[in-house]
Amino acid sequence: MDNTSHVVDEIDHAVSELKVQKWTAMLPFNGCLCLSTDDVVMASFQDCHDLFSLTSTLHKGFILRFDPQMFPVVPGGVAKNKDSIKKLFDVLIKNSRGPKGQSLPKRTSTSKATTVEDTCKVKLAFDADSVLLFLVCRIGESQHEGHCPRNAVDMATRKRIVPAAATDFQQMSANHNIGPGKTDAMVEEEFGLHLSRLQVAQMQQMAKLADDLTSTDELEEYKHLDSDTDLVLAYLEKKGQLIWTERMEYIGNQGCVQCEVLPEEEVFAGDLYKYASERRRAVLARDEQQVLISLVWAMPVGRRCIQAFPELLFSDATHKTNQENRPLITFGVKDAEGRVQVVIRAWAPNERAWMFRWLFQTAVPAIIGKTTCERIRLVITDGDSQELTQLDDAISSVFTKCVCRRCGWHIIHQGWKRHVGSLGRSQEAKEISQRIRSWVYFFMKSIETLDEYQASKALLLSYVNSDEVVKVIGSDNANNIVTFLRSHVFVHEQHFARCFYLDVRGFDAVSNTCLEGTNYGVKYCENRVLPNMSQAKATKVMVNQDEDKFTQNQKKASDAFHKKPLQARTNTSEHVFPTAESMLQQAMVASESYILYRYGDLKLWVLYSGPRNMQGGLLPVFQRVRTVSIDKNTI
Repeated sequence: MDNTSHVVDEIDHAVSELKVQKWTAMLPFNGCLCLSTDDVVMASFQDCHDLFSLTSTLHKGFILRFDPQMFPVVPGGVAKNKDSIKKLFDVLIKNSRGPKGQSLPKRTSTSKATTVEDTCKVKLAFDADSVLLFLVCRIGESQHEGHCPRNAVDMATRKRIVPAAATDFQQMSANHNIGPGKTDAMVEEEFGLHLSRLQVAQMQQMAKLADDLTSTDELEEYKHLDSDTDLVLAYLEKKGQLIWTERMEYIGNQGCVQCEVLPEEEVFAGDLYKYASERRRAVLARDEQQVLISLVWAMPVGRRCIQAFPELLFSDATHKTNQENRPLITFGVKDAEGRVQVVIRAWAPNERAWMFRWLFQTAVPAIIGKTTCERIRLVITDGDSQELTQLDDAISSVFTKCVCRRCGWHIIHQGWKRHVGSLGRSQEAKEISQRIRSWVYFFMKSIETLDEYQASKALLLSYVNSDEVVKVIGSDNANNIVTFLRSHVFVHEQHFARCFYLDVRGFDAVSNTCLEGTNYGVKYCENRVLPNMSQAKATKVMVNQDEDKFTQNQKKASDAFHKKPLQARTNTSEHVFPTAESMLQQAMVASESYILYRYGDLKLWVLYSGPRNMQGGLLPVFQRVRTVSIDKNTI
């Protein structure tokens, strides 16, 4: 009698522990609650949706049986019915870790039991007789199969019920640079609370935020901002930067802007609300819960930089910068010294058309101003089809004086690596590969007329199919190169060839590799962004990087501007940067290669007679002659 009472107490303790941990096993089908002595399934099944009400009565002799038509059983016990048991286990078990929680590790490193007595008291198992499968509840063991991964005594305390004294203690430890692991042990010893390392790290992060605020009162103001989104918005608002989230209205200081997309004003609002609804459904949030769709910001010095040098804009997207796997879209410009400055960054939910449409037509104009958008002359992108399509649409309404150009490095280098690959290990094959790629780069940099481009393109195809090339790389590689040129290069000729961009002020930029290098430095510099960082942490790191880079470039520009050249050929050397002085000197040397012939009162021929630097190979040399008309009212 005493032994039976002990077993009943153990089962009751096990079921109580399951209830404490809020473990549920929902039945997607009917089950039958019957005595263990029954060998035949009852005719009418009882609807069972809560495993507690079933397992809690097992000590009275009841068991839960399942439909043999859905889970067939063959004689031989469990060993002969593994397939049915696996099928039943997959559709039955559902705990707080999701439908696939049973396949995850049963214990975490922060909640290991020290003795056998500390292990769970319950074990759910499946058994089979000659008729059908059934579920049994037994006294637990250390294997921890089919139930919650942690004991009730090992469960972490929720942050919202942590006393203020423990919170202050963690903030004090953060100020003394004590890590989360040591702080967790100290809190458990001092207050008897079990907290996870993640909880301690989040609480200490709020204390670290006080270093970036102007006073401790602001820390109290932002204490309620527990989410990662609230933290990054609070940090950027303190920095006085532009934020684009909901409705365009100034809040806090005059540097923080919020914007709301109204359905009657924006044609793409449906895509935004659809994404927000799907995101709420994915995280099991309420319909009225606000979710972050995208975050776009620019530093004040970045805004001044793009307003000073708006002609050329680079655009690129990079990944592996945050734990949510959000793409990071960046925009950069070149300053007077030719250095790339990242002026706008955006956390994007994806790289779909509606995202780029909102970014180009709404967010960017709000941050830098429509006047600055109208001053942009050239945008170089990495070639994403969705981005190009939406940029073309934005050019008609926002960037009205701008044209779009494809990045030459993505077309040639990345395309060659993806579609052609290596031509061989011989030196001749490497030289042929380099010559063909340089030939295509020559289309982007030096060829000025459409006739030159067509002739040079025909000569390039002839060169690839020539006997000297086929002899080295083989006919298969030659045909592969021709296919690559026709299908992946020449189809984009109007977006990269220089003859289509002669009247565009783009400073001979043909690729956005400079911005690619900047994004590479963000992820691999000393103070780098890591893939496991939260958005708040990654944003703070990038803001610090931008501030340091702007400070360094400002010092370099000041030193260069005040440096007096010893010798100069122009009278402007003391008033411009060395880079501008070098460009002026190159223009003076190049002017000596042009000859003017007057063939009418107001008509001149401009003839280029200087040397030709043909690096691409067998390129045609044209005698370039242009007609210049003189206006009577101008000189």
